Amino acid sequence: MSYRTLPRASANDNPEQLLRLFNFLVVTSFVVILAVAGTAIYWIYSSAMLHRTETAVIGIAKAVMSAEVDSLLTEDGNGALRIAIAPDDMRQVDAHLRRYLKFFNLAKLAIFDADRRVVYSTVPTEIGRTETDATALNDVLEHGKPRAEVRGKLEPGELGNALPTEPTLVIESHYPILDARGHSLGAFEVYVDVSDTQDEIVRVLTLSLGALSLVLAICLFSLYRPMKRGTEKIIAANANLAELATRDHLTGLFNRRHIADRVKQEFNRWRRGSSTAGMRPGIGFIMADIDHFKRINDSYGHAVGDEVLREVANRIQEGLREYDMLGRYGGEEFLVMLPNSDLAAVALVAERLRWAVGSREIILASGEALTVTISMGAACAVDGSLAEQEVIHQADVALYRAKELGRNRVEVYATPADAAHSTPSLRPQSL
Repeated sequence: MSYRTLPRASANDNPEQLLRLFNFLVVTSFVVILAVAGTAIYWIYSSAMLHRTETAVIGIAKAVMSAEVDSLLTEDGNGALRIAIAPDDMRQVDAHLRRYLKFFNLAKLAIFDADRRVVYSTVPTEIGRTETDATALNDVLEHGKPRAEVRGKLEPGELGNALPTEPTLVIESHYPILDARGHSLGAFEVYVDVSDTQDEIVRVLTLSLGALSLVLAICLFSLYRPMKRGTEKIIAANANLAELATRDHLTGLFNRRHIADRVKQEFNRWRRGSSTAGMRPGIGFIMADIDHFKRINDSYGHAVGDEVLREVANRIQEGLREYDMLGRYGGEEFLVMLPNSDLAAVALVAERLRWAVGSREIILASGEALTVTISMGAACAVDGSLAEQEVIHQADVALYRAKELGRNRVEVYATPADAAHSTPSLRPQSL
C-alpha cells in the first residue's frame, strides 16, 4: 500500500503569522494615518494662522510708517526726499520707536533707505550697514508692495536686547516708504514675535491628533477583535486537523503514515550520530499482532473488536518509555520503536509487553471478560548499514515466525553476527 505525502503548508498559510501580519499592518496604518493627518492639520492650520499673522504684521508696519515717516524724511540739495536721521536726533528717535516694540510685541524694528543702507535699527550694531543679500527687501524696494514671510527661529542675542533669552519664532515684514509719485524711498523692516501662534498651532495639533487617535483606536480594535477570534478558531481547527491527520481515530496512537515519518526521522538522526560518534546503542523495532483477531470480530462483532484494539493499545503504551514510539501499523498490527536499545533489551521489552497484554482479561462494555494474546517480532539496527524499512521488515519476519510457532510468543530476528556463525539468518527465540 502506498501513501501519498500531503503538501506542506507554507509560512504564509500560518494563521498566527497572518495575525501578526495583521497586527503589523494595523500599527503601521495607525502611525501612517496619524502622520499624514498630523501633517495636513499642521499645514492647514499653520497656513491660516500665519496668513492672518502676516496680514497683521503688514498692518503694524503700515501704522509705524504712517506715524513716524515725517520725522524720518529730509530733503537733499536738489529738493528730493530721502530717509535720514541726524546723529543728534538718533537718541530721541530710538526712544520714540522702541515704544512700538512692547506695544506690538515686536522683536526688531529697522529702517532702510533706497540704497538698502540701515538708517535705524533697534540693534545698534546694524546701523550704517548695507544689505547686499536680502531678497524680500529688494522685492519691496523694487515693486513698492509690502511683503511678509516666516523668518524662522532666531537665537538669543541675534537681535540684541530686543529678543528674549530663548529662540523665538518671528515673521519678517517689509513695508515700503513711498513718495507722492510712488517711488520707493526706503522700507520699514519689522520682526514680530509669533511664538504664541506657534504654541496655539501645537496645542490644536495635539488635541486633533489625540481625538483622531481615539477614533482610530476604537475602529481598529473593532476590526482586531473579530479577526483575533476568527484566527483562534482557525488555529484550533488546524490543531484538530493536524491531530486527525497524525492519529488513529480508534486507538489514539500515531497512524501508519505518521509513525513511518517519525521512525524515518529518528532513524536518520541515529544513523548520523552513529557515523560521527562511533559505536552507539542501537535502535530497536517490535512488530506486534493480536492473535486470532478475525475470530474475535466474527464471534463478538466489530464493536468488541474496537474495544480490544483500544485496550491492547493502552497496555502496550503503558509499558513503554516516554521517548519510545508506538503506532497502529495495520488492522490489528502495532509498530514500536525503541531508541538507545540493543537486541537483548528489545527482546525483554517485547516479552514484557506480551505479558502485559495477555496476563489480564479484558473486561468488555457488556461486562464479559475476554482473554487476548499477542505475537511479537523483534529486530535491532546496530551499525546503520540498513535502512529503517529493512529493519522493520526483519521485525515483521520475526512476527510471522512467532505466529507459525503457535502465537502468544516473541521471536527475535538474529543477524548472522548475532547467530554466532550459525547458518540461518532467522533464529527463532521463544521467551
